[in-house]
Amino acid sequence: MVGGEPDRAIPLCEAVIEESVLTHGADHPDTLAARHHLAAAYGESGDLEHATALFKEAAADSERICG
Repeated sequence: MVGGEPDRAIPLCEAVIEESVLTHGADHPDTLAARHHLAAAYGESGDLEHATALFKEAAADSERICG
């Protein structure tokens, strides 16, 4: 998902999330998608515990927002 370079992708995803929150808000679909990509990057990096937590948070927020 992140092109095999999760260590580079993680800070980029975090920056995208920050900008998306400022531009669109925390509940915007673009922000939620960026959070999903961050979780995937952590998964690809081998940090499955962190990835799982981020995926669960993103899924819970998606359910809250989208129903």
